[in-house]
Amino acid sequence: MTRSKRTQGFTLIELLVVIAIIALLIGILLPALGKARRNAAQLKCGTQVRGIVQACSAFSQDNKGLFPIPEVLDAANRTEANGQNKDRTGNVLSVMIFNQSITPELCVSPSEVGQVVVHPDYDTQLPDCAEMANQALWDPSFKGCESDTTPSCAGIDQNNGHNSYAHMAFWGGRRANWRDNFSSSQPLWSNRGPVYADMATPDIMASENFWELLQGSDRGDNSECLLIHGPENTWNGNVGYGDGRVAFSTVADPEEVTFTDRSTSEPISVRDNIFVDETNEGNGASVAVRKNAYLRIWREGVPQSQASSITETHLQPGQYCWVDGVN
Repeated sequence: MTRSKRTQGFTLIELLVVIAIIALLIGILLPALGKARRNAAQLKCGTQVRGIVQACSAFSQDNKGLFPIPEVLDAANRTEANGQNKDRTGNVLSVMIFNQSITPELCVSPSEVGQVVVHPDYDTQLPDCAEMANQALWDPSFKGCESDTTPSCAGIDQNNGHNSYAHMAFWGGRRANWRDNFSSSQPLWSNRGPVYADMATPDIMASENFWELLQGSDRGDNSECLLIHGPENTWNGNVGYGDGRVAFSTVADPEEVTFTDRSTSEPISVRDNIFVDETNEGNGASVAVRKNAYLRIWREGVPQSQASSITETHLQPGQYCWVDGVN
């Protein structure tokens, strides 16, 4: 009697079943892995924001409680020439890098999607781009954004910025908070934000759509910062506060950040979009004395000589203020 021999290996049907199971598992696991990766990047980014806030605090301990103000530090014009607007975001960070409180790597978010790279050759000894290299207080080649108004120098990266983070304006009435203020509601640094519609009027403020991205190819909806931590049409990011705390926010107007709107018959406290300079803050307050939160990357610093007479031009995206997708 002959016995049939069992076929060795897998049949075609068995192989197809195995492949189908593997494909199903991949389909289930990939989104979870992607989410885990995004969460890890978000946490690392928050740690970097905290590091920058802590570096500002450490700097203030030896500088009368003040955070870095490059124009004041370089009054003798040894780092940059007289007439150069020095109070740029790039210089604020560069001062702390030069003092070795932070590193160039800390200034680039792990979730960065724009034209931002780690500074490849930061010089903490004799920076070539400084007016007097042996007496420089920072390396001017460090750029806060891709269009930073750095001095003319062969060592400047012409195509990229070296920083992912925005900070509060420290001119006019806001200058008082550019220091160790220990406030749990005063934003100091955050992931950069887009341009929002200026709709700061009482009737619209009460609506559900108070904060809308401006529409158009050259306005905020084109900002790459929306892709850093969130969906394409909503800002998500880490915000560092005066008390050293860092919180991840899924809205541009965190619940704890408010200002008093005095444009109504009865003053009311409203939530403060940290990327909008609300004109209804205070009692008819001009831009020079407003104190509501306003965080941007500053491509050109406002000279301290103009700090008491700054205009709307200084705070809008353009000459002084940079927002990707706008400039």
